[in-house]
Amino acid sequence: APGYGDVRLSLELIPDTVNLEEPFDITCKITNCSERTMDLVLEMCNTRSIHWCGVSGRQLGKLSPSASLSIPLKLLSSVQGLQ
Repeated sequence: APGYGDVRLSLELIPDTVNLEEPFDITCKITNCSERTMDLVLEMCNTRSIHWCGVSGRQLGKLSPSASLSIPLKLLSSVQGLQ
């Protein structure tokens, strides 16, 4: 099995298709794979084609070893095609 390091990010929910320049929702799952409690902060960076709708630098709180946290996020696509 591959090693994930201290934190593993996976997508739990993502739409098959989205409309250009219309917000859409995804759900990410963060898992603490380390043996220590982590204090997480969400930092979002836009790309040329995908833009985050929300507050960057948001505290997610403490995540115990082997625990997971699901985070709903809103994005906006500004470029057509496969992203």
